[in-house]
Amino acid sequence: MPYINPETTTQHDLIEAKFVLTIYHRRLRHTQTKLADLYDLNEEQTEVLKSGTTLFTLAHAISLRASLDAAKYQVFLDEANLCYQKRRVAALQARGGQGRVELEEERGEEDEFHFGDDGVSSFGPSGGALGLLYGGVKTLGQFLWK
Repeated sequence: MPYINPETTTQHDLIEAKFVLTIYHRRLRHTQTKLADLYDLNEEQTEVLKSGTTLFTLAHAISLRASLDAAKYQVFLDEANLCYQKRRVAALQARGGQGRVELEEERGEEDEFHFGDDGVSSFGPSGGALGLLYGGVKTLGQFLWK
């Protein structure tokens, strides 16, 4: 049987154990770093959920806001077009000599569309404009789905 020096064997085992210990330290630091990152992400996610906002709800909110702004602008244009059309009808009625009484009644009514001092209307839609918009959308929907 070969002779094994216990001192050499112990030295070899010690070197091997130190090597494995170094590997475990590196793995532990790596795992702790990942764990800290996950805690940070978890805290951010918790804060996001506490405020009721996730990425999906944020994207949905942005999309909804854009749709709302587009609808407000469309109401603005529809009110302007309605006022223009009222004036045009009144002018055509006057030109045709029909219904002087109707024209006087038209002049007594105020238009629902008013410009502010800076020439821009407020975005507060009137009930008539919303009814007209709803009727137009309903008619368009019926036409498209036939």
